Order: sequence, then structure tokens, then C-alpha cells
Amino acid sequence: MPLPALPTRADLTGWVVTVVASTVAALGFDLLALPAAWVSGPMLATAALALCGVRVVMPQQLRQPVLLLLGIAMGAAVTPAVVAELPRWPWTLLGVILTLPLVMTALMGYYRKLSGADRITAFMASVPGSLGFVLALAIEVKADVRQVALVHAIRLFLLVLILPVVVTMGGAMATVAPAAARLSHDPGQIAVLIGASLALGGVLHLCRMPSSLMVGGMIGSAVLHGTGLSHATLPQPVLSGCLLVLGAMIGTRFAGTPPRQLLQMLPTAVGGTLIAAVLATGLAALVGWLTGFGFGQMVMAYAPGGLEAMVFVAMALGYDPAFVGGHHLFRVLFTAFALPLVVRVMFPELRTGKKTARTEDPPGG
Repeated sequence: MPLPALPTRADLTGWVVTVVASTVAALGFDLLALPAAWVSGPMLATAALALCGVRVVMPQQLRQPVLLLLGIAMGAAVTPAVVAELPRWPWTLLGVILTLPLVMTALMGYYRKLSGADRITAFMASVPGSLGFVLALAIEVKADVRQVALVHAIRLFLLVLILPVVVTMGGAMATVAPAAARLSHDPGQIAVLIGASLALGGVLHLCRMPSSLMVGGMIGSAVLHGTGLSHATLPQPVLSGCLLVLGAMIGTRFAGTPPRQLLQMLPTAVGGTLIAAVLATGLAALVGWLTGFGFGQMVMAYAPGGLEAMVFVAMALGYDPAFVGGHHLFRVLFTAFALPLVVRVMFPELRTGKKTARTEDPPGG
């Protein structure tokens, strides 16, 4: 097995630039008391640098350890009070299922009309979140992968920016997570917590669970904290660093994107994001009113963005990450199961090997 290639000087320079810019932006956003400062600040900084042609690098090797640690932090929020709320979840999970066709139907029609995308490309671009799975399926069904990826990236970018503002302006800002006083930073307990979460994440990875390490960290931590076997939590500087890495990774998705292409897609993507956000927020408010869950927490649980980003924005805002993460994970699993079946029904021509009419992907798309 060949050894991994060592980073080049350009990679190291890009990494230093990314870390410095992300840290300065996060501290600046935090100083201004902006919502989710340690995610949105680095995201904006790295995206701006990338679009200006500056090389920005955030090693992909950091992604899984960061997701594991953030999953552990999510699970640490589980308390007996949270467990007592579980019987109310089926109704809010049903709302997640209802949100999917509502949002996707509206977005598919919108993308078809405004951008002239072919049916399969518009369909794949309309799926909320699940980017890795969506891109894999988009390649298989011959959709315009570059267009799908860009729409998803812009949508995630905008949601991370606007959702904290929406829930804050709506007076729905959460308080500091409950039960924080009972948690400790004992190194021994933290080591046990990480070990158990890593083991469970490895098992879930073998079972092909999406975001397996994060889910393993969340479940392992939730069980240990919910049963009172652990009171450990990660120090705040560690959590802030993890959020910084996540925000920077979102921003670096725009690396290599020609500004002209971004400007061409931006109006359509912004409009689609607003449509998805309004529909999801409206249904979240309705289901929250019927079930008694708070507006801000429901908005974050129904937000049409990626699992990791939406959960960690919710965490940064002080909402119950177990609730938000559980609903987004349910949507990811439901999407992974249902989407291939829906594609077969809606696009029977794909089964006969016919291609939908569209412009071919550019090389590397």
C-alpha cells in the first residue's frame, strides 16, 4: 500500500492562509456577537479568498476526526429531560417526510423554468442536503454534476448565513444548553468517551452508515450521558476549533469555481434557497405549533441543508443538537432509501439507457 503523498509547499502555504483567515474572521464575528460566529466567519473568509483566486486548503484528513468530536458534543446534550421528549418525535419526523416532496417539487419546477436545466439535473439539484449521496447518484443518472454541486454549495452557504439571523430575529434564540453544569473536562472520562464513540463509529462505517463517525460519536455519547455513566464534555476551545474547520471546509468548496460561472448560477441558486427555506420554515412552524416544540429548534431540524452543517449551526445557537441531528439523520436515511426508487419511477428512460437532452458535462465535472 503506497504511503500518502507529503503536502507540497503550496499546500502548506494555503493551509496557513486558510487557518489564519478563518481564525481572524471567527474572532471578528464573535466580537460582533454575530450568530454561529465560529462557523459562518471562517466560511465567508475562505469562500471570499477562493473566489479571489487565493489558494485555500483545509486537509480532508481533518474531516472525520472533527465530525467525531462534534458528534460527541452533540450526544453530551442528552439528558433525562431530552429522553422524556422522545415519544413526541414521531410526529415531527413525519413532518420531515412531508417536507421533502413539498420542497423538491417547488424547486424542480423553479430550476427548470429559470435555469433551463433538464429534468434529471433539476431533480437532483432540488434534493435538500445529502450532497455526497446526491452527487454519486447524479453521476449515475447522467445529470449535470457540476451544476448540481454548485447549487448545493450555494444553498448550504446561504443557509449557514441566514438561518441564525432568522431564528434570532424571530426571538427564538436558545439559551445555553441545559445541564452544562453537570459536565466535566476530566481527561480519563473524555478518553473513554472518545474510545467508545470511535468503536461505534467504526461499526457503523462497516454498515455503510452516512457520516458514520459523527453518528457513532453522537449515539455513543448520548448513551453514556443519558444513562449517567459519563459526565465528560470537550473543552470549549476544542469545540470552537472544530466549528472553525467545518466552516472553512464549506468555504473551500468554492475553490476552482470561475467567478463568472458562480455569478451565472447565483440568482437561480439564491432564489431556490429562499423558496426551500420559506417552505421548510413554514412547515416547521406548523408542526412545532401542533407538537409544542419551539420555533427555532424546529426550523433548524427542518432546514434544507447538509446534516453536519445544520446540526453544528444549531449547536452553536444553543439548540438541542440531539433533536436537530436526529431529524436530519432521519432525512438522510429516508432520502438514501427513497430517492433511487423515485428516480426509477419519474425517469423510466434511464432504465432503457436513453440520455436526457442536456449539454454534456465539462471535463472533470
